[in-house]
Amino acid sequence: MGALRRSGEFKSDKRIGVLIGFFFFVYAIHSLILGLATLFAFSNPNYIYLVCIIISNILITGLAILGSYTVFYIFFPRIRRINVFSYSLILGIGILATLASFAENPQPLVMINGSFDFNHKPLFSFLIWFLGFVSIGSPLYIFGRLFIFAKNRELKLLSGIITILASLGVANISVRLLQFLPLSVFFRDKFFDIGAAFVGIVFVISLFFLSFSRNKVS
Repeated sequence: MGALRRSGEFKSDKRIGVLIGFFFFVYAIHSLILGLATLFAFSNPNYIYLVCIIISNILITGLAILGSYTVFYIFFPRIRRINVFSYSLILGIGILATLASFAENPQPLVMINGSFDFNHKPLFSFLIWFLGFVSIGSPLYIFGRLFIFAKNRELKLLSGIITILASLGVANISVRLLQFLPLSVFFRDKFFDIGAAFVGIVFVISLFFLSFSRNKVS
């Protein structure tokens, strides 16, 4: 990725651009699936259950592994044992979250005020939050470091925007999934929908901008 190669903090490696670009692409698909699932939930609650539990769990687990791999590939390429441990931990939590979802068999609810409640128990919500935190935390760490060390003004601006968006993403999933927070279902639902749409759209725009910058440099 041309933008990353212009920063002294990052090694020159085209694979980095491919990894980050693919991460944003999968993240956009994940956000789209959640948005469509919530939209169709009002007429078919079972649809949202199947989509969010099966497809979303697989995607968020894959995103967490991909994000972790990208961070280690860029910054800690020689720490192989920790790499394997982190991937195994993420995969184990992803499998546990999927099994927990089937064990508790939650039934999504459409509230009177129009908000949507996934009706998950705290354990499952925390497991999904952890996967989401690792997924979004990866670009937060990558572009946060890029923002600190970048010397190019355009690159610093772009990395700063993505860092802010990733921070908002972490706040978004925390509000939606951490059930010990004293927040209403209506607030959680609306905050999550608006936040996910905003972050997802801007991430896609950032992906195209980064691709343009890479082509411009090369």
